[in-house]
Amino acid sequence: MRVLLLSVLILYYLLLIPVGLSEAADLDSVIRDISKDFRPILGHLVTAQKAIYIDVGSKEGVRPGDMFSVFVTQGQIEMGQKKKPSKRRYAGTILVEKVEETRSICTVLKRERPLPNGSEVERFSGLRAAILGLDSNIPSELMQLQMRLKKELWWFEWVDDEALPTSLDSMEDLSRYKLDIAFVISTSGVLVYRAPKVLMGNYP
Repeated sequence: MRVLLLSVLILYYLLLIPVGLSEAADLDSVIRDISKDFRPILGHLVTAQKAIYIDVGSKEGVRPGDMFSVFVTQGQIEMGQKKKPSKRRYAGTILVEKVEETRSICTVLKRERPLPNGSEVERFSGLRAAILGLDSNIPSELMQLQMRLKKELWWFEWVDDEALPTSLDSMEDLSRYKLDIAFVISTSGVLVYRAPKVLMGNYP
């Protein structure tokens, strides 16, 4: 009777312990969810007098808080009887404030050159990102997650710098480290922040 009671108590205790990412979470599911929410979406910039619009919205999966890189083309090359742009240059970054079905209203986060009508926009493309929250005792499952994130989210510009803090707690402003996005990994899941330090998503 005592053995049975002890077994029941042990089982009850184990059920109360949260299962962390490093123990039993489905890494494929985490990767799939993050890739879906941060995948590139292509569109064009349409400026108005008091606002900046892009021609993609909720129909394409755009969400408030998404960041789009803006690209302008310079020069043309002749291909037979047609002319095509020769270079695509980064012009700035815009932040989605409001989303409608087929368009989104944005504000400018960064501008390096003029943003003319018709400029190409691409969600999260080329933004500087880093993975934080790692230490020397990182479990093999989390190390696998780190490697797969960088491989699957290839459109980010991944930053590997020893000067980066290992924890978001010691980072007041991502932009001080020239980061646009930070993926913070722990045994309980992945938190995603955009500069300066705004939570974008939680993936347990």
